[in-house]
Amino acid sequence: MIAKTLWKLLKIKFQIKLLNYKKDEYDPLFRNQENVKFVLEAMFGATNEVYGTSYSSRFDDKKYQFAGKTGTAQVKRITEEARELDLKTSQIPYEDRDHALYIAYGPYKNPRYAVSVIVEHGGAGSVAAAPIAKKLFKYKYDEYTPLFRNQENIKFVLEAMFGSTNEIYGTSYSSRFDDKKYQFAGKTGTAQVRRITAEERELDLDTSEIPYERRDHSLYVAYGPYKNPRYSVSVIVEHGGSGSKTAAPIAKKLFKLIIDRHELREKITNKDLINT
Repeated sequence: MIAKTLWKLLKIKFQIKLLNYKKDEYDPLFRNQENVKFVLEAMFGATNEVYGTSYSSRFDDKKYQFAGKTGTAQVKRITEEARELDLKTSQIPYEDRDHALYIAYGPYKNPRYAVSVIVEHGGAGSVAAAPIAKKLFKYKYDEYTPLFRNQENIKFVLEAMFGSTNEIYGTSYSSRFDDKKYQFAGKTGTAQVRRITAEERELDLDTSEIPYERRDHSLYVAYGPYKNPRYSVSVIVEHGGSGSKTAAPIAKKLFKLIIDRHELREKITNKDLINT
């Protein structure tokens, strides 16, 4: 309860900062570089030290070495009785299994990439999500089958995502930008956390009328700018309800921040490459 309250306060503080954001007034995300260093080293340990939760997904080759943290997203309340059973993921009904999570950055010494993996009802992040991240960090085009056979299929999806955000009946139309500099394309979604009965569907309750732990998770994925994509965003709001009402507006704020800081980010990146 205390952790949840603190998270809500931090989230509110972050949202207020986003609303009041001005480029020349932006505060660093940290006050003390040592705090960030501590987190980065802890993520390295979680992946590369023998008792780390994703140790089995590590690379010994420093060329591919990355740092990350496993996690799970609980989809239902677990009773004391259920905890005492200590069931394996395979023994739990699929729809009751935790979602598997993993976030990581790499290469460790000169980070260039960030990876976020979500496996719906995958169970432990170390078992289901971290191994996928490992494959992504070592990706070579000639070792993998392309995800598509026809470029036209991808074009269709990209245009559909644009319509979903920028055309009048799109599910995230209210989060669009008219300014093409910030224009992005995305798709809303929800992750149902429990079985909804026919009787409950007929009630057609508003999200605010549903107990918090029974509300859907709010989802949104997007890329932008639309004409020359450079960034992808994935937003998950636990028990947030509708993706269009909760997750998409956060993505809109993020794209404004990200694109406004693009030139500065490129300068820093190019400087680091020169000094490498």
